[in-house]
Amino acid sequence: MNAADPTISFGLGELPAELILAILSHLVPTRGLESSSDVEDARRQSNKLFLRTLHALTLTCRRLSTLANPLLYQTFIQPVTDAWRTRSFFNTIKANPNLAAHVQYIENLCSPESYSAKIGSRHLGMVSWEDAQAILNRASWPPAVLSRIGGHREWVQSWKSWYTEEARQEYTSEQDTMLLIILCRNLVSVALYEPTWSLFALQAKEYARPSGLRHLWITSPGGRYSSMSNIMIRGTALSMALPVSDCVWLHRLNSPMGEERAIDTFRPAPQVAEVVLDMCEISPTDIAQMLAACTRLKRFTCRWGITEPDMTHLVQPDPPPIDLPLLRRALFDHHETLERLIVDTLDSGWMVSMSDQIPAIGSLREFESLKYLAVSGLVLWGDDPGIDDDEDEHQPLLLADILPPNLEDLVIRTEWEDDVELSLAALPEECPRSLPKLKLIDCSWRPAPEGVLKELPERFSLHGIQLRLAS
Repeated sequence: MNAADPTISFGLGELPAELILAILSHLVPTRGLESSSDVEDARRQSNKLFLRTLHALTLTCRRLSTLANPLLYQTFIQPVTDAWRTRSFFNTIKANPNLAAHVQYIENLCSPESYSAKIGSRHLGMVSWEDAQAILNRASWPPAVLSRIGGHREWVQSWKSWYTEEARQEYTSEQDTMLLIILCRNLVSVALYEPTWSLFALQAKEYARPSGLRHLWITSPGGRYSSMSNIMIRGTALSMALPVSDCVWLHRLNSPMGEERAIDTFRPAPQVAEVVLDMCEISPTDIAQMLAACTRLKRFTCRWGITEPDMTHLVQPDPPPIDLPLLRRALFDHHETLERLIVDTLDSGWMVSMSDQIPAIGSLREFESLKYLAVSGLVLWGDDPGIDDDEDEHQPLLLADILPPNLEDLVIRTEWEDDVELSLAALPEECPRSLPKLKLIDCSWRPAPEGVLKELPERFSLHGIQLRLAS
């Protein structure tokens, strides 16, 4: 019989282990959150399918179970549709401590409200203090943390005081998530919804990797009165930097209303390479102080967003203003390392009167490492209602004088106003001298005027630059 005959049965479990692991690697869930709701929904659906498939493979035979189990336990995702999953996973890890070494990613995006709705009339209390104490005693805590609270005994007593008080409150899955975080020393990435004590556990615990986590995603309800505050231990805020080396991604986070201070709870560690503020309403001072904590920043994203109204308050506070020159001054500390910058004001809820002047961010010529820049039009051109576009003395913005010298990709999301058209028209012949590495300009957010479509792409192409437009 020919070896290539399709009737020959050849099971997955008979393949070499290396080949099976290569196949199973395509079933590893996608970690982290997505800005687009459609993309995020697709991510959650595919992750659910991947985990179900991995679980099914562990039940087929002993060999596949041995190979698939570590991949299955790499990821824990608390689904909104299964309110008991966190406790079930915690009990499994507690009963089989060796499995904790496999856990690299924890995701709990289940809000307390949706969690309570799912558990219905059944009562699920907190893990007993005796079990929690055993976990705390078994965990490794950095000496610096213990010294700040007065030693290991005081540390455990502090947790007991909180635990006793928390036990009187309604149970949520975050309480189990906190203990999971403490148990799993090999964590690499975590995604959480409005964390309090689980965030504190992330800040305080010791990791197998000296630099801690690689990625941390945090999302919140986004109400202006619901900002997450510092965790208090015996009346003292243990405000520690987030132990993340690659990316801190904050979604719908807001500056505490009525408080003139930085959000110390979300202070990045000095070594973090990327900070993303997605759909946030954060004051200029808070943004500046978050950036000041970083020493190796390579990528920064700031997308302002409209905060959900809090219907429990009759008067909604105004969102903080957008101060682009202050943002540039804060970013200037990173002008030698910053490679990617996204600043988007289009979805901001900031209420501006028609007479207000909004200064642009200013020149970025000193940011010599910056290769990718994506901005809304307000960032580059600002808004000065005192200037009449028809006045002869009004000069268009010369982009060649303000864009980074080593820029490769430029994305501008703006309406096609006269200032924008004039500035782009003056740019092509300046690129060889001022922007020699520029390869792409994307202005496709809104349809371009007919005259721009006919003339500008060809002028840019003469210098090896693609101008992407929408008709």
